[in-house]
Amino acid sequence: MSCGFAVAARNTADTNFKARRNANYVLARSFSLLLGAIGTLFLVNRGYLVTITGLLILIQALDGYIARLDGGVRTWLPRALALGNTFILVIYLAA
Repeated sequence: MSCGFAVAARNTADTNFKARRNANYVLARSFSLLLGAIGTLFLVNRGYLVTITGLLILIQALDGYIARLDGGVRTWLPRALALGNTFILVIYLAA
């Protein structure tokens, strides 16, 4: 989902150099995470899965925090995803 938003932001920021540069940074981050997440389908390794999941949880939590600082209305969704993913990760690690 994040990578799709990053592509949309990059495509709509054609006239504003600063916005396009920021969109390129976000796209690079999102695409890298997408590749890492896809890697979990092919590299069956518990440590790799836990690392990628931890990174995604951290990014979701930070996105929620940044959105809250910006006065965003939808600050609950990234934080809820971070909490839900943390809960599932704890269950996975306990198994």
